[in-house]
Amino acid sequence: MYQEKVTKEVANSILRSVSEENAFNFYKSINTPIGIKARSLVEFLDLLKSVEPSSLEFHTARGDFENWIKMLGDGTLARQIGSLKNKGLPDKELRKRLTLLIRLRIGRLRKIATSG
Repeated sequence: MYQEKVTKEVANSILRSVSEENAFNFYKSINTPIGIKARSLVEFLDLLKSVEPSSLEFHTARGDFENWIKMLGDGTLARQIGSLKNKGLPDKELRKRLTLLIRLRIGRLRKIATSG
């Protein structure tokens, strides 16, 4: 199994807050923003718990979540989220898996970021 090497600097970079223009903007469909945006992975996780199901489906199908997470610098989490794309998961299961993947990843990154 591939064992990634994430440095303290990389972990902190992935966990950082980004500028307003690099924030993740949630949409329901093309040209239909829902007025919610996340500027960090932690904020993103928090918003995923309550954003409407149509937004989750829209962004998962388009690969938007994985692209934004790649922009943050986390190819590993982006690949994990991308693997959910064609599974046809019901809304609750999709939300559950997304939040679990991200929650576990944040925990791992925080551990690396604060390691001696």
